[in-house]
Parts: sequence; C-alpha cells; structure tokens
Amino acid sequence: LDPAALAEHAQPARGGQPVVTGLAGPEQAAAVAPLWPALAEACAAAGSDVVVDAGQVHAGSAHLPLVRASDLVVWVYRPTAWSVLHTRRRLEGLADLFAALPAGVGVVAVAEARRAGDV
Repeated sequence: LDPAALAEHAQPARGGQPVVTGLAGPEQAAAVAPLWPALAEACAAAGSDVVVDAGQVHAGSAHLPLVRASDLVVWVYRPTAWSVLHTRRRLEGLADLFAALPAGVGVVAVAEARRAGDV
C-alpha cells in the first residue's frame, strides 16, 4: 500500500484537514483484517501526523496493527461511572500491548461544557 494512496482517498473535513474515513463497524474491520498491517505501515510512512480513531479496541481487535504502530495512544472517555469502569477494563486488557509501545498512553476525560453557576 503506497502512503500516497492515503492522500488520494482523503476528503476535506469541516476544518479543512484531510480525513480518510473509516469503516462502518467491527464486522467490516474483521473482514479486511489482512490489510491492517499494510495500512499501519502506510500511515507510519505518510510523512505527516496520522490520527486514528481505533474505536472499541480490545485484545482481539483486527485493527491492532494500527495501535502497535502508534507513537502515542490517547484513550478518551466520558467521566461517567460506566465509562470509567469500561475504560479501566479495556486498559487492563491491553496493558501488555501498551507496555510494548515506544511512547506512553494518555488518558483524557471529556465532559459536557457547562456555564458558571450550572449545577
């Protein structure tokens, strides 16, 4: 897979940045499993920053080659009880993979914006 092919398939997003859209669901990700390592190599050779939304990644995910090729993994979750527990379980399940990454893993909580005085 030629890294230039990524740019050919990019579409401009709302802010103008080029975006290559992903697959509709985990079934499609599994169906193209043999292509994930080549896509990870193409992303690494693209010569620019590549941001990948790895979705609900877990230890058996077909798209783990994208995570393995990452310089940094940022895990984003909402600060709700369910999301915190879910995130903790996923991070524990991927601990061995994350320990082998060249860079660290960041964890970011994203909450709804509120105005001062809102309860």
